[in-house]
Amino acid sequence: MNENLGIYKNSGRVKIFGAIVLLCFFMGMSESCKKKSKSVETTDSLNEEVLLREKDGLTERDFSFAPCDTASRVTKNFSLLTKTNEETSIHWASSNPEIITISNGAAEVIQSANIENVVLTAKLTRGSATATKEFTIVVVPRSESDVSNDDGVYFVGYSNNTSNTPVGGYWKAGTWSGNELLATSPDDTVNVSSVVMLGNDVYSGGHISDSNFKVTAGYWKNGGRTALESPVGSQQPRFISMASSGTDIYTLIYNEMEAGYWKADQWFRLSSDQAFTKVTSLTLDGNDVYVTGNRKIRESTYAGGYWKNGTWNELTSPAAVPPGSWAESIYLYNDDIYIPGSFDWHGGYWKNGEWTNLPAPLGLENYISNSWQVIISDSDIFALGYLQEFYVRPFGSDPKRFGYWKNRTWTELNHFVHTIAIFGCDLYAVGHTINSSNNKLPGYSKNGVWTSLPPLDASKDGEVTSIKIDQQLR
Repeated sequence: MNENLGIYKNSGRVKIFGAIVLLCFFMGMSESCKKKSKSVETTDSLNEEVLLREKDGLTERDFSFAPCDTASRVTKNFSLLTKTNEETSIHWASSNPEIITISNGAAEVIQSANIENVVLTAKLTRGSATATKEFTIVVVPRSESDVSNDDGVYFVGYSNNTSNTPVGGYWKAGTWSGNELLATSPDDTVNVSSVVMLGNDVYSGGHISDSNFKVTAGYWKNGGRTALESPVGSQQPRFISMASSGTDIYTLIYNEMEAGYWKADQWFRLSSDQAFTKVTSLTLDGNDVYVTGNRKIRESTYAGGYWKNGTWNELTSPAAVPPGSWAESIYLYNDDIYIPGSFDWHGGYWKNGEWTNLPAPLGLENYISNSWQVIISDSDIFALGYLQEFYVRPFGSDPKRFGYWKNRTWTELNHFVHTIAIFGCDLYAVGHTINSSNNKLPGYSKNGVWTSLPPLDASKDGEVTSIKIDQQLR
């Protein structure tokens, strides 16, 4: 076996080749005999080379999924390649035949009550050489197969009550469910910036301002408050983001004195250098903690980057003299790291440190833009952000135009968007619209069609900040 290539030689073919060599040796035959043995060796070598290329070229795009299904979300039967050409055949094996059974390239899918990860192994054979390649297929439960009526979708956010105090919760099937956010004093002002669901619990992140204008950041779990104060103090702490691993809650708080995050009630410092205080997101991947941030390099100019387990990684600049960049968040896909943000006031993303610019539609020349979320679905790259046209003389700008890029092609939405999510064929964008009284009205668009959600008080603010599917909360 050649371990680097993952290629095996058929033992019978090796025996035949050996017999030819011995025959030539003992009989002292002419060059023609030696050429014949050499041709066998050459054929084997060529087969190995061709097979390695075909193995590398075999991807999920060669799977024939049902409409709306992808490798990361399978609900129906699908088919597989059984040969790449006339000389190379493919045999498939399933790690869990109770969920995916394969016969002659036809994959039969049997959904269970849980999410099932099934490894499909392709064995490619060409002549005497073979190679294997694995693919992970995610079969979703029956209850997640159809969310077309949105009844199984949680739209998570907040809605201000008649006292203009935010209430964290969610809308499901158009019905609101929430908890009053507890304050330490009637004079406290409660502010909420983001609401997420972790498990079945609703976490509302924000801060409280007391009557002396002291600001304390933290979060509310189902209404009960947890205050998080930096050990070095802070005049204007702000909640940024939250993630969970097991029973541990990680919370990212903006602190102008130093960069860091909370794991439960323990503070982890990332940097005491005040040039590194502009943190923007926190993401977990197994035992790894990623935090995106921005280093101040001169007045009002930053260089984007991220910490991985406390080690700073600065993102490269496409220009010899960096005009400034900004990192918004991080998205991990297979072994790749995507970081959306902006460079020189134009939106885009870094993939493994290499910058990709996201262009404006034709006809829009003088503009600024930004991107703050990247997701990948069926190999398509979606980047959420905004465009804003501006004028030099007279100086001014148009309102921000929110939307997303799909493989660098812009699609505009008619509302503010916090985040996007894709389930099957449907793209959800959650956020708010603005009414004539300048109030935020909660809702979402699905494939570009806006749906309003009923607020607690139509004269007060409310918005959707995240989205979850029913099965993912169990």
